[in-house]
Amino acid sequence: MRIRSACKNDGNELMRMRNRLLALHQIGNDLSTVESFDDLCRQAVVFGCQILECKRVSLWFRRGNSMVAGGSFGMDESGKARDERARLITLNRAAPMGEVLADKRRLLIQQDCVLRNDKGEEVGRGMHAIAALWNGSRVIGCICIDNLLDRRIFSAEDLDILCMYAALIGHLAFGKKTADELKKSVKEKEILLREIQHRVKNNLQVISSLLNLQAAYIRDPHDAELFRQTQARIKSMAKAYDAFRPPEGAREINMHNYITGIIHDLFQFYQVDPSSIVMRWEGGHESFSLSQAIPCSLIVNELVMNALKHGFQQGQAGGGQPKGELLISVQRREGSIAITIANNGVPFPDKVDVNHPHSLGLQLVNALVSQLNGTLSMDNTRGTRFTVTFPEKIDGGA
Repeated sequence: MRIRSACKNDGNELMRMRNRLLALHQIGNDLSTVESFDDLCRQAVVFGCQILECKRVSLWFRRGNSMVAGGSFGMDESGKARDERARLITLNRAAPMGEVLADKRRLLIQQDCVLRNDKGEEVGRGMHAIAALWNGSRVIGCICIDNLLDRRIFSAEDLDILCMYAALIGHLAFGKKTADELKKSVKEKEILLREIQHRVKNNLQVISSLLNLQAAYIRDPHDAELFRQTQARIKSMAKAYDAFRPPEGAREINMHNYITGIIHDLFQFYQVDPSSIVMRWEGGHESFSLSQAIPCSLIVNELVMNALKHGFQQGQAGGGQPKGELLISVQRREGSIAITIANNGVPFPDKVDVNHPHSLGLQLVNALVSQLNGTLSMDNTRGTRFTVTFPEKIDGGA
């Protein structure tokens, strides 16, 4: 009978341990899905009370390699969850928690010790166990349990589960904390980038305003026109920083909105009657990175400005047509992008070599095409059609 009873007890203990290990596995799965480090710690304390079968659990995390530990979450002396993130303690290496954090011991058990509250005040005496939170290479904190509220004596099985739970929390906490710090760093860089972009845009607007004021004192029409063209170029660049306000996670500019906005500004700049020249867009709402969008917008700005100045006569199209048409096309073609700027106005002169021009505008266009690692071609058989083709990715970037 005694042998049977012993076998039965052993079987019950094995079944109980099996169930606790299965529960530990499920808890690990649940904790791996939480969003942040703080959420992980909050849930880890709640789950810890369940799997460790005790009412007081707390987590502490080491600050770097120092002997300073910061609180996280825990259960207070009445068994309620408590936020202890504002608490810091400096530990002596000879103290129990100090021994664990200094990696002298992975598990420390005190049979009869003073138990304290979050203010360091004595609230009773009892059994206390501390296990190291280990991330695989070093101790990053510890998990503490005691029997103040239930006076239950921890068994060897309880302590085995505590060590396994500590190893699980250590790995998960390290991963979540690293991820949170990375997200914070990215967020800070995004804020800094937006601030820089805002300042650049403001500076470009100031320069444009200064050019506008200076142009008022210029008597020569040719010189005044040069100032106006430069002002239009600067406005085109400033508009890129206005357009570069992407939603969370995006890093690109919608070219349809951006380019049509630039052309609208040019129509106003040159006082073009919208009913005399129709703008037509071909292609989808493609998005470009800022490094692509600015040179592309300046190319469009130069070629549209040229069409408005020289291609159309008093808002009329070439060939006796009653209305001018301006075509903008942006197409992706198997790893490359083609931008077409065409108009049905007076054709570009045949004698002009677009790849070796003398005018400042076309020289600027060629420089911008080179910046995109692209090519420029022109067809003036029916009006004027410029096509800029460049790789979808520039120098390995987006």
